[in-house]
Amino acid sequence: MRNGEALPEPETLRTFLLMCGMPEAEITVWQQARDRINDAGRRPDGAVRVRDADARHLGVHPAIQVGSGIDDVPVYVPRDCDA
Repeated sequence: MRNGEALPEPETLRTFLLMCGMPEAEITVWQQARDRINDAGRRPDGAVRVRDADARHLGVHPAIQVGSGIDDVPVYVPRDCDA
């Protein structure tokens, strides 16, 4: 269950959540979510895992490119959280 490779069986999920101290009322919500996932199938067509996706398609900007000289690097701006 921890590696996300397979959908747990309903009773396995229930037992796991009980062992984690989850209240019975909340377990029902988790089981309903598990059933929705099971009914919908494992992955939509064309879906890929984030680790396999192209970073640009996820909105990750490329790293800045600096020249060969140290003067090309912008000055660091200290922030309140740095202290």
